[in-house]
Amino acid sequence: MISESEAHTAPAGERLLTSLFAMTRAVTIFHASNPRLFATIDVFRKAIEEIHAETGQVMFRVHSNRFYLNRQLLTFPPAVLGNSLKLADYFNVRNIQGFRFLQSERLWDEQVISFIELLNRAEREKDPVSWLQSKLRGEVYSWVELLVEQDFELIAQDGGLGPSAAGTDGGRRTSPLTASAREAYSQVLTATQSTTGKLPSQKRVSLQRTKRVIQNMIDILSADENILLGLGTIRDYDDYTYTHSVNVAILSMCLAKRLGLSRTLVEQVGLCGIFHDLGKVDIPTEIITKAGRLTDEEFDLIKKHPIYSIRQIMHFAVEHELKAKFVLSPFEHHLGINFTGYPQTGHREAISLLGRILAIADQYDALTSHRAYRAAPFSPDKALRIMVESSGTKLDPILLKVFIDMVGVFPVGSCLYLDTGEIGLVAEMPEKAEAGRPIMVLLEKAGDGYVAGERVDLSERAEDGEKFKRNIVRSVHPSEFGIQPSDFLL
Repeated sequence: MISESEAHTAPAGERLLTSLFAMTRAVTIFHASNPRLFATIDVFRKAIEEIHAETGQVMFRVHSNRFYLNRQLLTFPPAVLGNSLKLADYFNVRNIQGFRFLQSERLWDEQVISFIELLNRAEREKDPVSWLQSKLRGEVYSWVELLVEQDFELIAQDGGLGPSAAGTDGGRRTSPLTASAREAYSQVLTATQSTTGKLPSQKRVSLQRTKRVIQNMIDILSADENILLGLGTIRDYDDYTYTHSVNVAILSMCLAKRLGLSRTLVEQVGLCGIFHDLGKVDIPTEIITKAGRLTDEEFDLIKKHPIYSIRQIMHFAVEHELKAKFVLSPFEHHLGINFTGYPQTGHREAISLLGRILAIADQYDALTSHRAYRAAPFSPDKALRIMVESSGTKLDPILLKVFIDMVGVFPVGSCLYLDTGEIGLVAEMPEKAEAGRPIMVLLEKAGDGYVAGERVDLSERAEDGEKFKRNIVRSVHPSEFGIQPSDFLL
């Protein structure tokens, strides 16, 4: 149900959606006289009244799993995205395009309950739309109309559902989900910096802020894995430790979700990713950022950072049971499944599942990032080839295969030269991509830089229907062009 604070502070369009979704559930759970149901109906009713007062009409519709209020695309905070997608599914199952809510002198609770009961029942009908149209002709439903195809065409012609509203800017995705994803990345990066900043002073660290943002990221992951993988392409040489931690968290959560782990475990491995390198705050900065080869003494100090991470995690202001869940995988992520890594403490128990996930995510992001000791980062596909060499020794071979299947031979953010002379970035790898061919955003030269161009599918064939229209020649790291893939993909 809707909290009291949400009922008063959220925008009217958001309240309309959340209350409508809540009622579709509540009517089947609660008795018609339940006070919580009445409170949600009141939120729904007041949202309609408020929108009418501001715009004179309330047309609420879904298109491509996005909701529009009148002619405006609705955007939602990450916490609401899950319910938004569930309500879109609810509409789609019933072939409902939307509703027009008319102004009414008095909209009674019983009228709203009866309307929701009709919506719930419509799924069982052979033709839900025709059935709803016939039922909504009754006097009790004079305040609501079912939107049909003609209404959709009128809105589209008037600019409400054109290409820009549908979420594209050249090849760049501009949906509410991508906006929420960028905001979530910024928030978790800030939370990570704040947490790390408190450690030298030995202050107790709260996890509430970080947990909340990780939960938001899981909502985004559930909606569109490619968006979260796109976030994982963010690189910041001057802020490597923080962006690396966030990227490891993102990759770990994506892999955990692919493995079918519970939401609780996806959240746990995300938090472990954020905190897996906390121990580096105890190592002098000049060693962490040293260009060139480390001395044996310096590398011995680096190898202690997993143990230092455990020490730092003990400062978290959480229950001991929760701390215990965070210490193991950060300790294990450099050990290797054959225990030839570090730290060498005599530990010989099998590496935990989350520790093995973390190891893969950590190595992939490290290989594809600028590091002080390396002349240049590896391209994503080259990084995967290097990781395969460690399969069965340092990295779990089964999990690595799942990871490669997830990111594709050319992962999101890969920069590719094509045989057409074009250059582009991998935007997504469709699950049923032909011959592993990704969808790309082409790069167009603009002054001294580049802008996002056309979005193309490499599985598209030439006019003869036999040869592919575009083929990959080779890959390079995006840094060769001085670009951040996320700037073009999200």
